[in-house]
Amino acid sequence: MEYSELLQLQLQTILAEYDALKSEIKYRTRFQNHLVKMHFILLGAIIAAGLFNILTIKKSLLLIPIESSLFGLWYFDCGLRILEIGTYIRKCIETHVHKILRKNETRPKILIWESEFRKECNNDPFAIKICSLILILLTFGGPTLLCIAYGYFYFYPPINNYSFISILSVIINLVLACIFFFFAIWFIYKTTKSILEIKNESK
Repeated sequence: MEYSELLQLQLQTILAEYDALKSEIKYRTRFQNHLVKMHFILLGAIIAAGLFNILTIKKSLLLIPIESSLFGLWYFDCGLRILEIGTYIRKCIETHVHKILRKNETRPKILIWESEFRKECNNDPFAIKICSLILILLTFGGPTLLCIAYGYFYFYPPINNYSFISILSVIINLVLACIFFFFAIWFIYKTTKSILEIKNESK
């Protein structure tokens, strides 16, 4: 097998991996959109059940943080995986493709979308990107914080009046809320770091 054929085979293998990773990003992005829709649907259903006395106010306040935290965790998990895939594409696949193309006399243009998208991304103000991250955090973390705060200040009975299920629910809420905000902070940190790396690479 000639050297040019080896390069072509290597390039095809890399691009096949690229297609698989892009499909994974598309799948996880669609799943994130479904999570946001389901979050608002369930949130509305719980609030409606509380307003129409299907559930008590206390049960609604206990359910909302559980629902918001779980959906938020799934959302941020998908976001972290997308960031990891994007970093791998940027640092590994693009690097290998460019090395192969330098050895090719015709130098065909490949991964044009990646470079053009990165240019558009760099043109967006940094503040807008941070605001979008905060909006995502409030989408899932806002209901959790409001319910915990509202429940604490307005429905906080003496500890002796707590049933075992109520105590267990409160503990689950607090644990899930702590895990959620840890993942949220980590997601914002990784996303901000990735944005700054892309901006520095483009300079």
